[in-house]
Amino acid sequence: MKSSGIDEDRKLISASIPELDEYLNSQVMFWRIPRLNLMLTPGNLLLALMRTSREQERELIRAREFIDALTFKRRIAWEQKALKEIPVRLNQWNGYVQDYREGGTVDSNFIYAVRVRVILGLLISAVQFVPLEFVTVLEGLDQQLELLADRGSFLWAMEFATLFPESSYPFLYLHPKGE
Repeated sequence: MKSSGIDEDRKLISASIPELDEYLNSQVMFWRIPRLNLMLTPGNLLLALMRTSREQERELIRAREFIDALTFKRRIAWEQKALKEIPVRLNQWNGYVQDYREGGTVDSNFIYAVRVRVILGLLISAVQFVPLEFVTVLEGLDQQLELLADRGSFLWAMEFATLFPESSYPFLYLHPKGE
């Protein structure tokens, strides 16, 4: 996930503009964007927006303004989508953590798998009322993860490090034991 994600993030942000309103009206959770191999979900879009927050390209500025205005206008639909995505991502993350528990440590694929945990944090921050059970499950998974890894340097490309400080995203600073 070093720098290759920035282009995909830009594509997702730009491509979501003509799709977002229809997506919010739909019952579909993972919305395939035509002609791209990208899925529109609140979590994917929030991550893309976060990772491109330092970009000053006009296309992205207009796209951000559109997305912010539409998600504000359609706040209830946006939060409902986010609330539906949280348990899906929790289930994904639980699977990863259980696989790591069975192996006794996080592995080299953790750098990619941790994306799901970042998305969970962004989704939880994006909704007003998060069911306590979601937070409780996530905290338990985080505690399990802490036992399976060592603290280290930032996992993703350093250009993202200031966007994801260790105090808020400690899981982005975990490495396989003994690495």
